[in-house]
Amino acid sequence: MTLFFYFLIKTSLGSNLGEVGSNDKGYYWKLPNGLIFQWGDNTGQQSQYSKKIYSFPIPYKSNVFMIATEPKGYIGVKANKTAHSASVENLKQFSLYVGEYRNMYWFAIGN
Repeated sequence: MTLFFYFLIKTSLGSNLGEVGSNDKGYYWKLPNGLIFQWGDNTGQQSQYSKKIYSFPIPYKSNVFMIATEPKGYIGVKANKTAHSASVENLKQFSLYVGEYRNMYWFAIGN
C-alpha cells in the first residue's frame, strides 16, 4: 500500500509532493510545507475497555492538530455502540481508549 502512495505522490503532476514512509507503528506522509499526516490501526494490540499509549510512526516537530479514530470493520448501529477516543500525550505519542469493539483505525495531522 505504501508503495502505491509513494508512486502516486512522486508522479502526480510531475512534482514531488513529499515523503511517504511506514514502520511497525503505522504510515506517514510529510509534505514539503511541514504538514505531516499519520495513520494506522491498533488491531490485536489492545484489550476491550482499556486505554493504551501508542507511538506515532515519526514524531511531530511542533504541533499535533488533531487525531481521529474509527471502529475497524463495523458500520451503522454496531459502530455507534462502541466507546472510543484518542488523545495526544505529546509530540511522539497518543492514547486510545477502546470500548466494545477494540480494533480501531486512527489518523493524525500535525507539523
